Amino acid sequence: AGSASRSTLVLEGADEAGKPAGAEQVTWSTNVGVIEAQPSPGPGRYAADGSRMCAMDVQGSVWVWDAATRKEVSQFKVPGKLHPHVALSPDGKQLAVAMDNTLRVFQVEGNVELWKWKGENLIHQLAFSPSGKTMALLTCPAPIYREDTPQKAELVLLEGENGKVRLREPLAESKYRFVGWMSFVAEGKLLVFDSAGQKLSPERVRIPTFLAFDADRGERLAEISVTNPPEKQVGEGPHALSPDGRLTVFSHPHGNSRLEIRRIDDGTSTNVGTTTGQAFGFTFSHDSKRLAYFTSEMNLDLDDLKLHETLPTFGPMMALAGKSQPYLLQAHVVDVTTGKELATFRGYGGRAGQLRFSPDGKTLMALGGNYKEQHPTPV
Repeated sequence: AGSASRSTLVLEGADEAGKPAGAEQVTWSTNVGVIEAQPSPGPGRYAADGSRMCAMDVQGSVWVWDAATRKEVSQFKVPGKLHPHVALSPDGKQLAVAMDNTLRVFQVEGNVELWKWKGENLIHQLAFSPSGKTMALLTCPAPIYREDTPQKAELVLLEGENGKVRLREPLAESKYRFVGWMSFVAEGKLLVFDSAGQKLSPERVRIPTFLAFDADRGERLAEISVTNPPEKQVGEGPHALSPDGRLTVFSHPHGNSRLEIRRIDDGTSTNVGTTTGQAFGFTFSHDSKRLAYFTSEMNLDLDDLKLHETLPTFGPMMALAGKSQPYLLQAHVVDVTTGKELATFRGYGGRAGQLRFSPDGKTLMALGGNYKEQHPTPV
């Protein structure tokens, strides 16, 4: 890929038992396709039946590939400037594409637009329900960093067949910007995390809480609180939910990341060894037995290291702020029960990325790259 391109990479490998192979047995493959601009902040997606995979870039270009043959099935572009997101229906036959405040649903074969929905706010996240009957959206205004202009995010549930609104649920107001996400879990339940709507115990301990919905019925269910003992508060999170709805992930955001995989019901947890650099892009395998995530660190050369030694603590950061620095992304796969790292995959250049397991858990799709265009992605 040239310096203006970004590769959509697929990580493959499994031993005879179907578990991820060791790092030495697995390589990054570039035979899927090349994204010509920075990939979207939302991850690439697999159809739930494993038949297809898709991705999108910040310029509105969309790609769909056959997951087995890696051949391109469809490629087109939609208008818009902000917040690109994409998702495949469970059977891989429909594709939902969002830019700005507009959602379009296409038939993959022939790129036929089936219906369109336009809201007042930017689309922050989208997903098909496991049945394919409902499209879930998180929407929010463009960030305005003023305390007197609160951000009012909203959950919108649309009928998958025609885009008719099934439910609109306002979320908590935020002073600056919306920070939240949603995930479908077992039995088709939709859980929504909204950082502005979190509660405190009488002892002033933060209680992470999920709003719960039956998406296909358009009904709100009882909230789900995560047990959060004071001695286990790790900093930030939760970041992701396991598909069975039993596990979530917390991390310490500063310096090296300390990760904790916690059971929602009783607060017991598994600690993952300290990683180099900040961890992000968390995703669970479909059987909820493995967790994958990226870490990113600056790849400093010898002159940079000498500069780091001679300047005060904040000196290197100030001196390097205007310099184009390559970043190294490493993908990690860990066992959620033991916290043991099953594989570490290196050789992916970039500063940000997202990961997604295939339904059978044997393939890991990654999107990422540098925010600036100085460095080709090494493979």
